[in-house]
Amino acid sequence: MAKAPAATRAADSRAEARSSRSRRSRRRYLRPPARSTWPGRGLRRRRSSANSASKAAAIAYLESLRVELRGSGIFVSLIEPGPITSKFVETSLKNFERNIDETSSHYKDAYAKQRARLGRGGSARYKLGPEAVLDKLVHAVESPRPHARYYVTRPTHYMAIARRFLPQRLLDHVLDKASDQ
Repeated sequence: MAKAPAATRAADSRAEARSSRSRRSRRRYLRPPARSTWPGRGLRRRRSSANSASKAAAIAYLESLRVELRGSGIFVSLIEPGPITSKFVETSLKNFERNIDETSSHYKDAYAKQRARLGRGGSARYKLGPEAVLDKLVHAVESPRPHARYYVTRPTHYMAIARRFLPQRLLDHVLDKASDQ
């Protein structure tokens, strides 16, 4: 059997490589994101997909609205508070105790960790008072040209930078480690 000319073999291998690359890239775009698409959404925790999805939807809506209203004199700003001192943890613990049956659940180990975290009152690290959000809100309302986004606490600033510069896998690793604390 005669061999194909070298030029034909090279062309065939290039076509095969292109085809393989396009299949890989198509798969990459069809795959759902491994994390929420989140600008400023809090650190994701395991089993928080519904919360992440609702935040992503609200942010996508506000970003679309901002673009649609450009030039109308109406400005849309997104305030990303991050951890703020509130009664959220106390309320969460009460609802957790009222609604979750830990003993018969498949997730009882995860629930035990959740209860311990809520019982400690949550992390006070990086938390600011509600007045920090008020300052950003006042600026957004009173400014003739408000920012599109206002980051309030340090974690929201850090995560905005991390999302911009870190590769996706490294960002996922960082988020995964941070969510276990």
